[in-house]
Amino acid sequence: MKHLCVPVVTAFLFASAAISAQSDEVPRAWDNHPDLNGIWQAIGTAHWNLEDHPAGPGHPDLGAIGAIPPGQGVVEGGDIPYTPEARQQQQDNFENRMMNDPEAKCFMPGVPRATYMPHPFQIIQGNQKIQVVYGFAEASRTI
Repeated sequence: MKHLCVPVVTAFLFASAAISAQSDEVPRAWDNHPDLNGIWQAIGTAHWNLEDHPAGPGHPDLGAIGAIPPGQGVVEGGDIPYTPEARQQQQDNFENRMMNDPEAKCFMPGVPRATYMPHPFQIIQGNQKIQVVYGFAEASRTI
């Protein structure tokens, strides 16, 4: 037991030093703008629903592969303040997703949705423009 204590304490000290060395500062590019360069990927269930949602069955044509996992929303306050007409449109879109959703046809789902899909994307930041390259459907966007 005495011999185990030394490596454990040493590992703890090294881990503590590594954690304290991390900075809360946002990395900056040469022009002092935030450096967004890199590979990014959203983790979560926002691609199913931006609001809090329970688990649910997928479309019958997809079987178990289309099952919807439960998830926390990404909307502050939990709910999007839809008008009744917009809420109905959202529900209609969901019910008809196999026919109307571009993702079901392997097309890019559009922005901003492509950014919170569970696929990596790359941001290349230049002097005047930012290029976002999506791995989904080989799409890119210049800002």
